[in-house]
Amino acid sequence: MKAKQFVIVLQLSKVVAVLLVFCRHVVQAMTNNVWFPDPSPTLQGVTAHLDDLQSSQARALTRAEGAAAARDLDLKQVVDDVKRLAWYVTSILLQNPGQEAVIAESAGFTLRKASRATKPFLAASMGPSPGQVIVRAKAIKGAGAYEWQYSVDGGESWLAMGTSTVANHGVTGLGQGTVLFRFRTTRKNTTSDWSQTLSFHVH
Repeated sequence: MKAKQFVIVLQLSKVVAVLLVFCRHVVQAMTNNVWFPDPSPTLQGVTAHLDDLQSSQARALTRAEGAAAARDLDLKQVVDDVKRLAWYVTSILLQNPGQEAVIAESAGFTLRKASRATKPFLAASMGPSPGQVIVRAKAIKGAGAYEWQYSVDGGESWLAMGTSTVANHGVTGLGQGTVLFRFRTTRKNTTSDWSQTLSFHVH
């Protein structure tokens, strides 16, 4: 029998005030939560972006010139932050089968059990050697090559893992902490954009 798969539901409100309440709830729920030793992005950074959005939203309501555009930039940043936190929480779910609902709810997220098992777009697991991580992507039909990268500084910079002809690859020599992974594919002569990132805690 295939393992059950779970999906974090992100129905983000388009009302800035409601979005702020939700995001602050998530930050509060994840703060000092033993399930999340090293959130990516950092909760301090997310809080700073939420404060920026709250301030820029107040200015936008005055209809001052350029205020709405500035608010929209802050809004995009907050939405990106909460999506990245959701991916981070998902990576913790993948490492703790059977406890998905408890973990997701403790982070302030809502979990929906998928009707049938689906392979995640990107997953990681510890390899047989210390500091080794095996990353597996959902195979892309027609892909001739998979290019892999990882980041140890929250996505500020990326390091090459190499290229493979199959949808999995490994990296060794990683220290303990959170590492981000991503990949892109080449089909014929067309290279895709980089995938969404996967956050994985190396232990």
